[in-house]
Amino acid sequence: MFLRSTTRKKDGKKHRYYSVVESVRSAPGARPHQRTLLHLGEINSEQQAAWAKAIGVLDKLLEHRDALFTHLQSRWKDLFGVKYEVLLYDLTSTSFEGQAEENPKAQRGYSRDHRPDCKQVVIARVGTPRSRIQETRPIWETLAWEKIRDTVHVKSFTHSDELYVVAKSAKRFVTIELPKEEEELNGQTFRFKLDKEKLKDAALYDGHYLLRSNLSNKEPKYLWELYMLLVEIEAVFRSFKNDLGIRPVYHQREPRVDAHIFVCFQAYCLYVTLKHWLKPLASGLTSRQALEQFAKVQMLDVVFPTTDGKKLVMSRYTQADDGLKLLMARMKKEFGEQPPPKIRTPALEWNQAEPTWR
Repeated sequence: MFLRSTTRKKDGKKHRYYSVVESVRSAPGARPHQRTLLHLGEINSEQQAAWAKAIGVLDKLLEHRDALFTHLQSRWKDLFGVKYEVLLYDLTSTSFEGQAEENPKAQRGYSRDHRPDCKQVVIARVGTPRSRIQETRPIWETLAWEKIRDTVHVKSFTHSDELYVVAKSAKRFVTIELPKEEEELNGQTFRFKLDKEKLKDAALYDGHYLLRSNLSNKEPKYLWELYMLLVEIEAVFRSFKNDLGIRPVYHQREPRVDAHIFVCFQAYCLYVTLKHWLKPLASGLTSRQALEQFAKVQMLDVVFPTTDGKKLVMSRYTQADDGLKLLMARMKKEFGEQPPPKIRTPALEWNQAEPTWR
């Protein structure tokens, strides 16, 4: 696997584009050919300098990880009244681009990203096999149900010095189709039907599931509420992979991979902080929806070359629409003044002969 560059001339200027390729054979004995793995696009000296700076930050970040963890733990206690009484443990993984031979954590295994061809790194659920609910049914079947929510009932029992909680919840098996905004409400635009497949699957276990815990002195309601926190953990993993861009990992060295995951964790801390801020101000608004509103504001640099070879840079952001202005007002935030102009000296040049910046 190696880096390949292609030079093109456009509007009188040369542009160099990079891609990561590997040599492969389509059949035994056939001539090798190059297969493109990743298009990096155009890389100029300014981008190279920015990459070098970003990688340098990753290299230094891990030195402060423990201090940052301590600080975040303290801040979450102050901001949100968080208590660390029970910790839930779950696992997920993300994939690498490349072989990651310099990272001992990169191993083959079950790919939760549906990429069995790539090596994985495990980022961190303790479940109960379904057969347990059948094995223990004679014990809990005659016990009384306790209602803890309108659609949730639980019962508990002790077996082999462990506490078990049986829970059942009512499921919805009706699919409703609503009219679109431009359509009238009538029998053709408003329809509902019974989802027979869901009903058939649910009938197998009749909406029951079994929870197992060593907290034998706790009430069933408390244990069920802890279990429901696992739903939030799954949401965390989805946020890591979709919103925060933790996958795939392009770094190859172990410290930089650790730093990459740590940066995503810090981003998630900000994500959750935004969620808590929004609760009393706009309870129906999620963090993702709020970020989509903020994304409407674009930051751009207007660059003017000067006669002495420097650049006059004027950073400007676009105006917010009415929806974002309302959100900012509810959050008691406001956009600051437009940044002042700056004079920028020529960027560092990349030495093609030696992989260093000068």
